[in-house]
Amino acid sequence: MMDLPCIQWQDYVAQKWTVLDPELKEKFTTLLEIDDVFKCSLTLTTQEDLDFVQSISAAYSVQKEAQQAAKCRERGNSSFKIRDFTAAALHYSQGICVNPLSSEQLSLCYANRSAALYHLQHYQDSLEDIDRALKHGYPSHLSHKLEDRRTQCLRHLSVDQKGKDNPASKNPTDGGKGTSVGPLSFGICPQAVVGFSPEKGRHLVAAERIAAGERDAWEEHHQWECSLGADLMVMGMMSQLALRVTLKAGLKNIQMAKEPIRNEHTESESRDSKPPDPCASHYGDTYRSVFHLQHHLNRHSPCVRFLSAITIATLYLKLSKVSPDEEGGIGAAWNSKLWLMGSVVLRHMLQLRCNAQAIITLQDTGAENSPVQSSREIRIATAMFPTLSLLNHSCCPNTSLAFSTGTHLSADFSESVADMRSKASGVTVAVRAAKDISPGQEILHCYGPHSRRMATQERQCFLQEQYYFLCQCEACTLQQQSEEEDGSEGRLQCSSVGGNPQSGLLCGKCKGSLNRSSEERGKRFICSQASCGHCVALSEVNQRLQEIKQDLKKAVDLMERERPDEALRLLRRTQSPSALSLAETHPLQGELEDATARAYATMGDWSNAASHLERSAVAIGNQYGKESIELGRQLFKLAQLHFNGGARGPALSVIPRVRKLLCLHCGPQCEELQELQAMEDCLTA
Repeated sequence: MMDLPCIQWQDYVAQKWTVLDPELKEKFTTLLEIDDVFKCSLTLTTQEDLDFVQSISAAYSVQKEAQQAAKCRERGNSSFKIRDFTAAALHYSQGICVNPLSSEQLSLCYANRSAALYHLQHYQDSLEDIDRALKHGYPSHLSHKLEDRRTQCLRHLSVDQKGKDNPASKNPTDGGKGTSVGPLSFGICPQAVVGFSPEKGRHLVAAERIAAGERDAWEEHHQWECSLGADLMVMGMMSQLALRVTLKAGLKNIQMAKEPIRNEHTESESRDSKPPDPCASHYGDTYRSVFHLQHHLNRHSPCVRFLSAITIATLYLKLSKVSPDEEGGIGAAWNSKLWLMGSVVLRHMLQLRCNAQAIITLQDTGAENSPVQSSREIRIATAMFPTLSLLNHSCCPNTSLAFSTGTHLSADFSESVADMRSKASGVTVAVRAAKDISPGQEILHCYGPHSRRMATQERQCFLQEQYYFLCQCEACTLQQQSEEEDGSEGRLQCSSVGGNPQSGLLCGKCKGSLNRSSEERGKRFICSQASCGHCVALSEVNQRLQEIKQDLKKAVDLMERERPDEALRLLRRTQSPSALSLAETHPLQGELEDATARAYATMGDWSNAASHLERSAVAIGNQYGKESIELGRQLFKLAQLHFNGGARGPALSVIPRVRKLLCLHCGPQCEELQELQAMEDCLTA
């Protein structure tokens, strides 16, 4: 797990803590200020620690080679020629990451990427790459190309600005369909306000009704760059991000954030009044908001605190041997203020444990020429969004998140947000209302453990360990009551998903539902039909479920190797009668039906493929909910199958359902909706 330092370093620091003098342990544990913790850790960090990091970092190759960069650039040029500008930009970015600073290839990669970004209409990013190319020695006899591109970028941005200044030239929101959401801005939308209470801390509350599908957006406070070296890879992603946030902020912003908070409304009151708590206020999308996120120093275990402190102290000692000269950044005061930077990096590392947000995207998992899309969610990065951190957790949230980059997201936003598109950079997260939110109701999102995916006990243990609170949301309260009544205690391997008290297993004899016995600690399942009374041992159930999972994995592998007929035979065998079978709502049954549909689709049997995918959608809807994005994606595949099979009626029937769910969670400008519209236009032509 890259969030934390590598295992070797974790074990090394754990041993260091074990043998630490008891008095030093006591002193370290009782420290209440991060500055003090950091200074103490510096006194405990030795040359031996630095040498150990050096020894294990040798296994992490981050060598920059001009030859490798040239190959990346060549691949980028090939993609550029076929007008695949997104792929080209990615190849050029890879070349930038592996390029030595002194190499001419670096300037060429920046220049080429600026061209790809220009064609992607990311004009501001293109301008920045033009500046980088010139800064890193772009050949002077070619510089006229960059200057021409700069002029074109500025012209496009100027046109955008004129369009913003002329409201009459703009089209009505949603093309006249539906109600306008109203103006939004980067930060908190007018429909939400920041609240504070000792129990919840800062949180967002709806000031007026927010309809399902409405959204708010804000911009991250750092941009991702290539790896800073093998040592940072050893120290883990959280350390890298904490350092990056600090470097991006710069010395001036850090010093301003550390200044005492003044409350203008109370300055005239008694001088003895308690100063406002900076963690109880919100400062918009500024570095001060990031700085004052809760770090929970007093809640982290001594071992976690020690690991974080020694890691950052070691990083500090390594950085103290370099002296950057970044204008306006920390480099100007490197020698005298480095300790301040180290303390702030530690602060951010502790904050990240509770405030880091995984940036998720969909990755295609099927073959490139597959007639039906297949995808899965993957984490591509981690960031801190100070406004997003205002949202408290619920296992059944009333919002959903969607990530985007650069100017692409602006088309989905209202006019005032679109006005900001020339300034937008990096990653942007849109928070959409997944349900209607009433005035005064808290705006909530899920920190990971969702009631549709995880048992109550498991969720609460995770949240307690990671975020230091016992969840008492609506889902936890209702499921705890249900589990106490039937004695299941959230232990059912499959029934716990979605809070359904039934197992989703069927008796192999009479097809009645199998329920877990409340006797013998639930070591067996009993048929619900009194006339049958068939029993199946828990060990047999677990073994059968494991066999199904293994067969499913083999079937998917066979399809990846273009052997769908063999995959289909295996899937049929897997679902043959046995001592128990899966109900149509069981999650594994949904996966089996999905895989079967994929096999039929690969063979061109659209009708059978659609039939099995419809059954899969039943399981998906039961598991994740009728309004879930998961069901929306499954129905999107179903629409593709109907379209490919020429089933006009079924396709036109399912498209509105897909449109509603994708628009709700992803916004009206997502690529899938554009494809749906193209299908619908074709079918109704």
